[in-house]
Amino acid sequence: MGLYNVNQRTAIEFVKNRILGTLTYFSLSDNLGLSLPERVNQHIVTAPFVIDDDGKTLYTHIRKTAPYWDKMEGKVIASFYGPDDYISARAYQDPDAISTWHFMRVDARGRREIIDDKAGILGILARTSDLAESKDNARNPWNIGVPSPGKVDRLSDQIFGLRISLDEGGLTGYFKFDQGETHSGKLSLIEYLTLRGAEYPKTTILRMIQDNLK
Repeated sequence: MGLYNVNQRTAIEFVKNRILGTLTYFSLSDNLGLSLPERVNQHIVTAPFVIDDDGKTLYTHIRKTAPYWDKMEGKVIASFYGPDDYISARAYQDPDAISTWHFMRVDARGRREIIDDKAGILGILARTSDLAESKDNARNPWNIGVPSPGKVDRLSDQIFGLRISLDEGGLTGYFKFDQGETHSGKLSLIEYLTLRGAEYPKTTILRMIQDNLK
């Protein structure tokens, strides 16, 4: 029904382009009076990520205000969301058509290592800012060496880094951009999205559908 498991190279490029994702992690309460399931707490934070070219390791940095960051269990999940768009049944010429939602998502599961030394944190900050600045195509991109050393030192004291070694298989990606429509149904959908406007999510979903026609 149009839900595609994407290959590792596509997933890696998706993460590189998105940068911002959510980190889901778990901590264990010290209250021994609770059952084990009751002691497990789930936390979700938003953070920027960089990924190695081979797709085996993710890096991120998070403020130390994140709940129970120093009690983070070993296994974590990073999720990256691309554009999504509601597709009304009105897009099709079929009276039996049903409305749906198209989306793009990549998940990464792995084991974390907390990085709390200044050099390691600054290294992650540098990689993150360099990647993000490269998306701006700026003539004079900003880098972590621009602020005064004192400002950078204060910042590094307020955050911690994570190195996430991904599980076998690395990334799992799910892209959905059709419902198994006929060729004419896809053409109707393309016309529908084109008429709705040129906002970013619609143009991306539209391009995916067009590519799928080739």
